[in-house]
Amino acid sequence: MFRMLLMLLALIIFISASDQTDGRNHVTIVYIRHKYFLADAIKGNLLGPRIGEIDRKTLTQARCDTDCAPPLIKGGEQLYTIRDSKDIAALVHGTYYRFAYYNFTARVVRSEAI
Repeated sequence: MFRMLLMLLALIIFISASDQTDGRNHVTIVYIRHKYFLADAIKGNLLGPRIGEIDRKTLTQARCDTDCAPPLIKGGEQLYTIRDSKDIAALVHGTYYRFAYYNFTARVVRSEAI
């Protein structure tokens, strides 16, 4: 009985570990009060605090990996260049949209908790 419980636990751990994405290319940026923040978020739901303020000049390109409803429809699943706050993961009707950043070199200029 104990052995079956251990096997079940190992299976659950294996399944949950294989479902995670590569954190190096998948980060969440939140735009709040004219500032960009690196956030601890999963699939568009803000779960944790803002981790730090981002130097916006270092952000280059992104692809939306959540449901990109308007006004973020421009992003879709295609890679595009970030030009302003509407091109980045932002709070839209109470939802934070998570983006996958490629060649991510954004520099945290100041840490700040909520």
